[in-house]
Parts: sequence; C-alpha cells; structure tokens
Amino acid sequence: MIDRDVVNHLLGQLTARHGLQVDQCDVIHAWELSVVYRLRLPRGSVIFKCATHPFTGEASLLRWAKRHGLPVPGVLGSEHHARHLAMLQEDLGQPARVAGELDAAQAAALVHRTPAPQSLRRYGPDELARLPGRTTDRLVRLRRSGRFLDAAGLDEPLAALVAAAQHRAEGAHRQPFGFCHGELHPTSLHRGADRYWLLDFGKAFHGPGLLDLATWYGTRQPPDQDQVTDLIERYVTAGGHAEALVCRGGLSAAAWALGWHRVWAAAWFIEQATTGAFDAATDAAHSIIVHRQLAAAAILLRC
Repeated sequence: MIDRDVVNHLLGQLTARHGLQVDQCDVIHAWELSVVYRLRLPRGSVIFKCATHPFTGEASLLRWAKRHGLPVPGVLGSEHHARHLAMLQEDLGQPARVAGELDAAQAAALVHRTPAPQSLRRYGPDELARLPGRTTDRLVRLRRSGRFLDAAGLDEPLAALVAAAQHRAEGAHRQPFGFCHGELHPTSLHRGADRYWLLDFGKAFHGPGLLDLATWYGTRQPPDQDQVTDLIERYVTAGGHAEALVCRGGLSAAAWALGWHRVWAAAWFIEQATTGAFDAATDAAHSIIVHRQLAAAAILLRC
C-alpha cells in the first residue's frame, strides 16, 4: 500500500531538486498503489506520480520507450525511496477526446514493434501454463496466514484452469510476441487533437501481444469475443502482426486472448496480496474480482 508520508517526502524532494515553485496541487488520480497530481507552477504545470511496488520500474520503462520512439510523456526526474517510485512528468494537458478502438489498434501495433527490455517478466507458453498452478500455490500460502478464507469459490475454476493450462497455452509464442504495454485502457492512451501518447507502463511485460488487445475492454463487463475480434482485425490493418488472427491453443484468437488475460489479471491480484502490496483489508473485495475473472477464464478457455 502507498505510504502518504513517503509521497509527501518525495514530492518535496523532487520539486526542490528541480527548483519548482508549486502554487497549487490538484489530485488527478489516487488509489491504494499510486497517486497522480498536477502541480501548477507560476508558468505551466508538471505531473507528479508516485507509486509503490509493483510499479516501481515505470520510470526506466518510460525512458526506454522514449529512446525507442514511442509517444510517451517525458520523465523530467525520478526518485526511489522505501519501495516507492516518484516521477515528475511532462504535463500533456486535458485530452481532446476519449481514445477509441482505432487508437488502441494503432498504439498496440506500435508498441509491439518495439524491442522489449531484458528486465521484463516473460510470459511464453511454459510461463502461461504454470500461471494457474502458481496462483493456486499462492492462494494456499495466503490461507495459511489467515487470508482469503472466505474465497472458496476460487478453487473450482482454478483447478479446471490448472488441468487445461498446458494445452491452452500452446501458441503463446506466436506473433505478436514481445514488448506489451500490459494496461492498455482508454485511460492510458491520452488522445490529443492530432496525436496520442501512451501512459502507465507499470504493468508492462514480455509476452503475447494479444493480451494487450484483450486488456482494452477491461474485465468488469462480460467478455465479448466479437468485439475483440474486431479490434484484432483493426490492429492488423493498422500494421500489427497478421498472425494475430491465427487460432492458438485450440481456440480462436479472441477467446484465447480474453481467457488468458483474465487468468493473468487474477494471478496479478493474488500475487500482490502475497508480496504485501495489498493488505488483508482488501481481500474481500479482491476475492470477488478474482472469482469473476477466473470463472470467465474457465469458460473462455473451455476448461
């Protein structure tokens, strides 16, 4: 969980180091693991972002993306302290409009043509196949410590996913495979009047680009395979890999992407609980989220 005292310390440290006089601090976003402020200066403004584990590698990823020509905001300065990362970023202002599917297709095609940093976690066929089992093991450890005891509904879909994972993970190495944004949502694609910028690289990974396309619609609504198929087709037209439309793991590209994205998302919540990013107070809410994702994944992956 983010420590507000550390946030304030890093805010003061970074603004002092860069000689910034802050006239006003507006909260843009705040949740358990990160905060984003707009710092209004006598002339102009900058963005201050502070995040805790697991998002502490974002500054280096943004710099990597910038060096390789991706449209990302400039990092003006950064600092690590007590499992936290703080950054000062270029302020892009208010978006001209909400980003749409065509923007997502173009942005994903661009990201997937960018080489992946060696530091990123990799999700090939073997890593995906092990993901349900690793999630099960983490859940067992959490329960031994008295957490997620009321989340018995997770066991059945997890067991089904473990049994089918090896077969359904086949084809994960097919193109597009490489640098993935990991959190490609309308809120992480800032659309200006004549261009866009990519934000929020904290969940970036090295793996199947189809997961980026499945990510666009989130996991709160029932999965729509026709919708994702349409996005994949737009992606190919926008210069993405033509192989994105190929079936894998015995499933259509859309079903495969939606299913594995939900496995990956559920695994992420359980992993963060084991590392201390989320404390026990979040377990009840997160068990509902994880159950929804695992249940949908088991249906999509035909487990």
